Amino acid sequence: MKRTGEIVLNIIGTVASLIMIGVGLVFLYRKDDEAYLNYLHANWTESEVAASLDQMNQAGTMWVLPGVIGVALGIITMILLKGRGSQKLAGWMLIIVSVKKQAIGKG
Repeated sequence: MKRTGEIVLNIIGTVASLIMIGVGLVFLYRKDDEAYLNYLHANWTESEVAASLDQMNQAGTMWVLPGVIGVALGIITMILLKGRGSQKLAGWMLIIVSVKKQAIGKG
């Protein structure tokens, strides 16, 4: 079997994981950016700034880690699907990655 549909959906999922990594890195970068911190301190109270920075740190981590896992497993499953690897294993990996991302997203 060619499994073209699975490969296309896998590529879409891997690109989505790359976007997740990018958004998470923006959160992690912005929490340390001087201009952004000055803006926050000028317009918000200290407790609001602390809460916002804490949330940005958590959000950045919760976007980067699943994104890295998704990209790694996406590349592995593409190799398994395209090459002569176990296509059943690749199918199960895709199911596990999608369920894991859903569980983390609701978390």
